[in-house]
Amino acid sequence: MGWSILEKRVTALEAIWLKRSVGKDCRCRHGQETTFHTAADLARIMNVPCPLHARDLGALRWIPSGTPLREDDRHLCGCPPSPMRAWLEGKRGPLTVKEQEEECRSWEIEPTAETKKKRRIEEQRVEALLQTYFMKKRGHHATDL
Repeated sequence: MGWSILEKRVTALEAIWLKRSVGKDCRCRHGQETTFHTAADLARIMNVPCPLHARDLGALRWIPSGTPLREDDRHLCGCPPSPMRAWLEGKRGPLTVKEQEEECRSWEIEPTAETKKKRRIEEQRVEALLQTYFMKKRGHHATDL
């Protein structure tokens, strides 16, 4: 049997095993998506263990702070309150004209040298967290075989 076929079979077995684990205290997101706003949010999300096995967060994706995180991760968000996020979460009505204008202005602000530097640092923190996560994930799968 070739490696490609074996890998597909193992992946299919993992998917079946994870589906059976759902509802039994499993906190994995195999085949789903985990979103985050900041490296700090991502670290908090990664620190929520799965009591059954090494946690699978599915596809990881950054989103702007005005967009809500997954419902089960919202309590882990460290961002300041956002009228846009509160509206999208269904916690309030639509934005006022003033809030809409402020939201649009925030998209148009040209980054300064300082904000670019902060963004680079934040991206490096996220990258370090992702590297650690994927190394642990690869190591866990290697020990399962």
